[in-house]
Amino acid sequence: MIMKYIVFGMTKSSFFFLAFLLCYATPAVSQYKPEREHRIRPSQFPELGIQFIENSLKDVRKLKYYRETDSSGIRFGIRFRKDRLHYLACFDEEGNIIYLGFIIKKVDIPGEAFSNMKASLARQFSRFRIRSMEQQYVLTPGETLEQLIHDAFQNLLLPAIRYRVVVRGRINRHFRDFAAQFDYEGRLIEIHPALPVNYDHVLY
Repeated sequence: MIMKYIVFGMTKSSFFFLAFLLCYATPAVSQYKPEREHRIRPSQFPELGIQFIENSLKDVRKLKYYRETDSSGIRFGIRFRKDRLHYLACFDEEGNIIYLGFIIKKVDIPGEAFSNMKASLARQFSRFRIRSMEQQYVLTPGETLEQLIHDAFQNLLLPAIRYRVVVRGRINRHFRDFAAQFDYEGRLIEIHPALPVNYDHVLY
């Protein structure tokens, strides 16, 4: 679940917007510090994560490495292409995988789940526009890495999957990018400020 978050610049307008979030937004937003993400070299990636990549990800292209920090700590991520899909994976600080997923479109989400997502977003924002979506496979207790990889690469619709949606929403007449996470039925889990969807294009 690799994530594209926005770094708020400390201009006067963004300062007041952040203050608004801290004071008036929903609890899921108000307790979150925006993430910072940057490209790193493979040598800067946790060794355990490198072992997973070398042993489990075959025939992948355009592999990129990232480091992410926020109020909850440090995470690492990768992005790559396989079988015409754009994949991503998230790891904890030690290199243990958290989730593996890929970018999807509206048609890839069951209709009822997508309707629930839109209803949740409509309650969060006066106006909004979905900018990108991901389908994530979270490693659950008792599940093996082999099963996780199989499920993700087979694009299986399972109760354990999560959807990450980057949305541009308006709050108090200001538009900003947010990342929302939903369960497989489209129920909102959390939402927080996010990097714009094209942020990867400007990373070194």
